[in-house]
Amino acid sequence: VQVMKKFLITISIILSSIISYYLFEIVTAYNATPQIKEAFLSNSHINIRFNELTERQQEILIKVQDPNFWNHKGIEFSTPGSGWTTITQTIAKWFYFHPFKPGISKIKQSLLARFVLHYQVCKEDQILIFINHVWFDHNVTGFRNAAIHFYKKDIGELSENEFISLVAMPVKPKKYNI
Repeated sequence: VQVMKKFLITISIILSSIISYYLFEIVTAYNATPQIKEAFLSNSHINIRFNELTERQQEILIKVQDPNFWNHKGIEFSTPGSGWTTITQTIAKWFYFHPFKPGISKIKQSLLARFVLHYQVCKEDQILIFINHVWFDHNVTGFRNAAIHFYKKDIGELSENEFISLVAMPVKPKKYNI
């Protein structure tokens, strides 16, 4: 009985510590997010708006990167998208991790996407941040820059297949490099 009691107390302490850690991380991120968001949305970092993409390009982007983007609350498990990482989780990685290390960090990334970004960054701003900051190979960021770098064309001049190739690249930029 004593051993079981000590075991339960130990488990309770460990779980309390883990919960406290993640609550602290969520509160810290929540307080920092407005400033981080403004930096990502500053005019010097935005060179394309979502409505500058054709309707078909918008449709392709969402279907490939995050099929349930407009409906989920930061995390999504029913549609794999790009490796079960939503656009919101990708932004969480950019906002709060320097650098992001896969593994246990995925838990924190998911919690921050769900409980911070979902509430503080509207979907329109999330997609704006994503299309302007997503990393391609050769230190190219953003879809407009990628279109110019890889195809020597503006985003609106790309064929559907060219655009699809750009949308696929961020999943694994080195492997799917044009």
